[in-house]
Parts: sequence; C-alpha cells; structure tokens
Amino acid sequence: MSLLVDLQNINLSDHTEKIIAEYIWIGGSGLDLRSKARTLPGPVSDPSKLPKWNYDGSSTGQAPGEDSEVILYPQAIFRDPFRRGNNILVMCDCYTPAGEPIPTNKRHSAAKIFEHPDVKAEEPWYGIEQEYTLLQKDVNWPLGWPVGGFPGPQGPYYCSAGADKSFGRDIVNAHYKACLYAGINISGINGEVMPGQWEFQVGPSVGISSGDQLWVARYILERITEIAGVVLSFDPKPIQGDWNGAGAHTNYSTKSMRSEGGFEIIKKAIEKLKLRHKEHISAYGEGNERRLTGRHETADINTFSWGVANRGASVRVGRETEKDGKVGLCLFLVLVSLGFGNGATYKVGDEKGWTLNDKPKYIAWAKSKTFYVGDELLFQYDKQLHNVLQVNKQAYHKCNTEAPIAVFNTGYDSITIRSKEHLYFICGAPGHCEAGQKVSIKISKSKAPVEPSPTIEPPPSIDPSPWVEPSPIDSPPLFRPPAFGTPPPKSQASIAHCGLCGFLLSVAILVFNLTSM
Repeated sequence: MSLLVDLQNINLSDHTEKIIAEYIWIGGSGLDLRSKARTLPGPVSDPSKLPKWNYDGSSTGQAPGEDSEVILYPQAIFRDPFRRGNNILVMCDCYTPAGEPIPTNKRHSAAKIFEHPDVKAEEPWYGIEQEYTLLQKDVNWPLGWPVGGFPGPQGPYYCSAGADKSFGRDIVNAHYKACLYAGINISGINGEVMPGQWEFQVGPSVGISSGDQLWVARYILERITEIAGVVLSFDPKPIQGDWNGAGAHTNYSTKSMRSEGGFEIIKKAIEKLKLRHKEHISAYGEGNERRLTGRHETADINTFSWGVANRGASVRVGRETEKDGKVGLCLFLVLVSLGFGNGATYKVGDEKGWTLNDKPKYIAWAKSKTFYVGDELLFQYDKQLHNVLQVNKQAYHKCNTEAPIAVFNTGYDSITIRSKEHLYFICGAPGHCEAGQKVSIKISKSKAPVEPSPTIEPPPSIDPSPWVEPSPIDSPPLFRPPAFGTPPPKSQASIAHCGLCGFLLSVAILVFNLTSM
C-alpha cells in the first residue's frame, strides 16, 4: 500500500515537462460531476490555450447513442491539489460537434450576460454558502449517527468541537486547504446545525467566476470524500423529521447596491424577485419542497418574504446594511440549482417526453407554464418513431406537415425561444399530430415583470446574520476572473439601470445550478 501511495505522489516535474490536466464537466442530471485526465506537453495557465476534448454523451444522459460525441470547451484553470506540481484541474462546459451549447450547458448563456457592458459596470459579487451532509458509505446514514438510530436533538452540534458532537472534521479541513491550494477563493467553513452536516463558503467572487469556483470546490470535495470512503450528499433534506436540511445560500450585491442609497436598490430588486417567485423556485432543483417548510430556519416554499436579519425569510438583508443604507453582500436565501444560465429549460411533456404513449396532453402542459424569451424547449423522443416540425398557426390546427418552418429529428432537440412570437410544433409522423402530438407555446409579452411593483412589508426581524462580509481577495495566478472595465461616472442613469440588479440576481440563482436553499 505504501508503494501505491508513493507512486501516486511522484513529482513529475523532476522527470518531465509534461503535465496532467483533469477535465471536469457537469453531467446530464445537472447535479453529477464527471472528469477525465489527459497528458499535455507542458504547463498551461490560460484556458484558451488548452485543447478541446470530447466524451461519450450517451453515457452521461447528454446525447443519443447514434450521435454521442459531446465536445468539452475549457473555461477555467485551477491547480490540482491531488497531483500537485504543474498539474491542473480544468472546468469545462459542453457543446455539440457543430459548436452549439447542449441543453444542460447553462454556463454559455450566463457568460454572455456577464459580458454585457451594463452587467460589467455593476460588478456583481457572489458569495455562496454551500451546505452538505456526510454519510456512512454502506448505509447512507449521517456520519457519527448510530446506524438505524438517532443522536441527541439539535443544539450542541453547530460550530462545535468534540468527538461526540463534531463528525468529519478531517475531511472538512482537507477540503479547505485543497481549495486554497487550487486557487479557489474559499472564505470559510463551519459545522452545521444537524450532526454530520457542514458548510463551506466561496467568495466574494465576480460574475461567472463564482460558478466555476463553486463547481470545482464541489468536485474537490467529491474526490476527498471518495478517498475517505464517505458519501457526499447535497440532498436538501437528507433526514426527515426535526432536523435541518442543507442548502446553498447566495450572498449577492451589485455596485449600485454597495453605493450610497443602495438599500433602496436592494428593495426594488427584492420586489422584482417576488413577482417571479414560482418560476425561480421551479429552477432551484429537486426536493426543495421537503426542506422549505417554514421550519428549521427556512421560508415556506410557496410564500415569498424578506426581512432584516430574518433567518426564516426568502431574502435576508443584514442589519448593518439597513443601518448604513448600502450593502457589501446581501444574503438571498435561495437555492442555487446545479448548472449555469439565465433562461429556464422546459422538457416538453415533462418526464414522458415527446411521445404518443399515455394519451399526451401537450396543450394542458403548455398552459401550465409561463414561457419567456431566452427559455429553452427540450424535445426528447425516439427518433425512429417521431420528429419535431415547427409550423405556422394554420398548419398547426390542420396538422399540415407539407411546408414546415423547421425540422428537428435528432431525438434530443433543444430550441431556444428568441422572440415573443407564438410558437407551434407538431410531430410529422403520419397520424401523430391528429392523435395529439402537437404543442402550442405562448410567449409572455415581457422578458421580466416591470414596475410598478407591489410594496412588500418585511416580516419581523430576528437574530442577526452570521455572515460577515469578507474583503475581496486577489485571485491566485492560475485563476483568471473576467476583466472589468472602468465603471461609468455616478449618475441617475447608472442607478436607474439597476432594474438590472434584480435581473442579475435571477441570473445568480440560475447560473450555479446547485441544490438547495
């Protein structure tokens, strides 16, 4: 065993210029991380200098078997804490061979938003508090708990020390140091309320870099728990009953929010969030209804609320922010749902997909959704039996397949809504449209709700937030955050365009596709 360890720890730089690059990407569930390694001729510090690569998308749920190749585009480089030396971890996003982002690639659209001049001028900061639970490998029961039994009630475990209260600290500290080595701006760790549950914080980070850093921090944690023989869970409510769940709280601010009068900007952004609460909740990942009950320091999933220092609200504003009239980082108690993007992705027919089985009710399905420009429609089906034709209104009602606007036939078609025009789709197989395989998509007339917004009364304040705003830290040499130009002079115009602030928070919520609030 010692020889095996010695071989793993060989310092390659003493013997060769070659390095190992571990390419990391998000799999088809939007939750799973995948990776594979390749040899490069020498050290690399710029992701644009790295070669693209490919993988079998049919094995990750991201492509059909007949056309399975998915291309990896390197986006961010981090030092490799496992191989060390000049070896690197590479965060990638995923594309078709034709260069189109695949449906699960949410980073692509988010990156375009963060490159917009108005967004750059606002310098959006993110600080993510990622909670997680460590489980015993063979029984999937929290670390430190008696198998099949329960420890004493919550209370003594939060930020505790001692063999009877703190379980897994060696894993947590190893992760902390590994992230610092990698160049991730990890700003802290702590034990959580439920025994066996921990949290790490990443940030403050600017724009898309915070998503890259958080995903790589998760990957490093997955690798460390693998070595330790412990299961890592991001489940929002791993244990039912009187136990806290696990989330990924987003601390967020823009330059306007951090300036004089910023508290008013914050309140306007919060009002906009309230108007799209249901849509945001639907994008935050699966299982949140088990956690967001209004108990155990959570808001009720169906009710939007905000407050100063209120742990039971959807959005918590720090007491110092209220006092000073501006913010460093405002804690938006939202779940970041694993992935990157600004528009929602709707799988047509939900789990059934595009089919004639079980008497499809696509008209009712479409009426139950609210679609906006930027959203994606995903048609998934057996391409031996079905296809997708985009048609005009008349052809839709008559099931006329003769002159379609567009034809899709890969079995895994992603269609981005690019305008507010009504969209019509039918299946072109004989008799399928007549049997109900057709869908009409009505697009909302506004990209996002606009003023006037209703007044939202904050609920009563309770204990202050534990989040202490860290100072922005310079990124290590290997990590390259986006460059930001000099912001425009302070003016009413720059304040006014912070209708953008609410929008950027919506991006933040969707950008990181994590798992829990």
